[in-house]
Amino acid sequence: MSKTTMIEKSTTIRVRLSSYDNIKHLAESEKITIQDAIDRLLEDYNRKRFFEELNNSIIRYQKSNPKGWAEDQKERNNMDIVQDMEDEDETW
Repeated sequence: MSKTTMIEKSTTIRVRLSSYDNIKHLAESEKITIQDAIDRLLEDYNRKRFFEELNNSIIRYQKSNPKGWAEDQKERNNMDIVQDMEDEDETW
């Protein structure tokens, strides 16, 4: 059976020498390629941005609709209580 490899397009970018040294050191310490280290860092950065934006949206909602926020919290607490009761019924 033949093995198929996927070749992704790539490009060259200029980075500060200190950035290159930093990412090279990270890649070596993780025993991964520089490209994989960059990919991981970008994934982490995008995840961080997502949760920062989510948090900011929640804060805006809290400020713009305190009554709705209080109702949401009450509903979440009730769901937690039900989940706790269901967890107590589980046997392992």
